[in-house]
Amino acid sequence: MKIVKRVGVVLAIVAMLFFVIAWSLPPTFHVERSIVVAAAPEQIHPSVNRLQEWPKWIPWNVEKYPDMKLSFTGPEEGVGAKYAWTGTGTGNGNLELKTSDPAKGVAYDILFEGDAKPNTGGITFTPEGTGTKVTWHMDGDLGWNPISRYFGLMIDSMLGPDFEAGLAKLKAKVEKEATAPMEPPPVEPAPMEPAQATPPAAGAPAGSATP
Repeated sequence: MKIVKRVGVVLAIVAMLFFVIAWSLPPTFHVERSIVVAAAPEQIHPSVNRLQEWPKWIPWNVEKYPDMKLSFTGPEEGVGAKYAWTGTGTGNGNLELKTSDPAKGVAYDILFEGDAKPNTGGITFTPEGTGTKVTWHMDGDLGWNPISRYFGLMIDSMLGPDFEAGLAKLKAKVEKEATAPMEPPPVEPAPMEPAQATPPAAGAPAGSATP
């Protein structure tokens, strides 16, 4: 019986420490990664402002998750544009653009299935030499759940590499588009001039044809 009591005391102490440590952990998380792109903000903006461009550079796409399904609603670009995804590997969720500025970037809300409220994120532009520093960040509230608090310690190491991979693809996409030669505008054929009638020869009666 003494051994059972001792085990119970030890388990109670461990449980108490588990909760005490959990509640001392940060209640929020922040993930951030940056890359320098050799392009102006206005050249980068279309790739982040139009959500249908996102699957071309974000790491979570149908190439990696073949069963992933995407749907787009709202305006094609800018504030109010939304996309939602479903899939066994990605889970379900949706994202909506909340602000958009060609010189500064975009901000969005992202809601994962099962979360009580959305996380916030953004892709921002700042000058960096002759290029632009592009920063991708996401912030969220972990609440009072102790397991969520412990999970928060791993979020940066889990999402950080994906952010880095996505930014690298965004950089390659934008720089390729920025250096691509512009196609010349189509040349319209010159309008045909109306045929000029040949004047009659001198001395010929009016209305006669010239031989």
